Order: sequence, then C-alpha cells, then structure tokens
Amino acid sequence: MLKYYFLIYGGWPKLFKSSYFWISFIITCLFYPTWSTPGWWGNPLDILPNILGFSLGGYALIMAFGDKEFLSVLSFKNSKGETSAFMDLNAAFVHFIVLQIFAIILALLSENFFLVSIPEFIFELNLTYFLYAATYFWYFFSYLVFIYALITTFAATFAILKVMKVYSAHLNIKK
Repeated sequence: MLKYYFLIYGGWPKLFKSSYFWISFIITCLFYPTWSTPGWWGNPLDILPNILGFSLGGYALIMAFGDKEFLSVLSFKNSKGETSAFMDLNAAFVHFIVLQIFAIILALLSENFFLVSIPEFIFELNLTYFLYAATYFWYFFSYLVFIYALITTFAATFAILKVMKVYSAHLNIKK
C-alpha cells in the first residue's frame, strides 16, 4: 500500500520538486541549534500526536463529504491522464499522515537509542568522527521529516480548498 500511495503522490521526482520540501530543508538548516543537541525529539513527540489525531479525524470527515454525484465529479480524470481531484486530495492527506507517523517513529528511535553506551571498539578504531557525523546526519534527517510533516499542513489545507472550489462550482451548476 505504501508503494501505491507514493505512486499516486508522484514519487521521488514530486518530492524533490516540492516547494514544501525545500522550505522544510531551509527551516531545518536554520534550526541547527535545536536539532544538533540531544533532546530535540521532545518537540516532535509533544506536537505530532495531537496533529495526527486531528489529521485522521479531518481526513475521515472530508472523505464522508458530498453526495454520489459530487464524488463522481471529483473522481473525473481529464484526457491527459492526470490524477483526479479526489485522488489528489487523498494523496495529500495520506502523505501528510504518513510523514507525521514517520516523524514520530524517528523521534522515538532517537530518544531511545541516544543513551546507548558507545562500544569500546569505536574508540579503538578511531571511528569517533564517523559516529559524530552519523549522529548529526540522523538528527538532521529526523528533524527534516518533522518539519516537513508540519509544513505539509499547507498542502493538505490547499487540497481541501481545491475540493471546496469544485464543490462550489458543482452546487452552482445544480442551481
């Protein structure tokens, strides 16, 4: 199912072309003082569970919205073979929710493995710098996913706005 969601979302090309991703990247770089120190995982673990619950509830409400005629309008695919507005909305919300879950998992992993003692052979093999570099990379990546999960709130919101625009047009046509 993850493969299907990622295909509908647009895959790696869409991810790396996304302005939301690059804004998240810049914000993560600016927040270096936060994510470069142990304990940064408190923010995602405090914030994301609340947003995740709200997102799942909102997603359920959006999917229950409208009549059969409106859902058929939303599900219409144009001749270019692009995804329908209905699938775009689903992809935006699923992406939003998957990122939140992934960010929570990364934060939990960071919190739980931070206090693991460093094996003695790391020092004997002079791998200390490698360990520091790997830790910074892990922290950066994990915090980037957290920020990206927050920033995709905009994408989910704009997907709802797009659907409401179609719904407004649908209601006006019915009149």
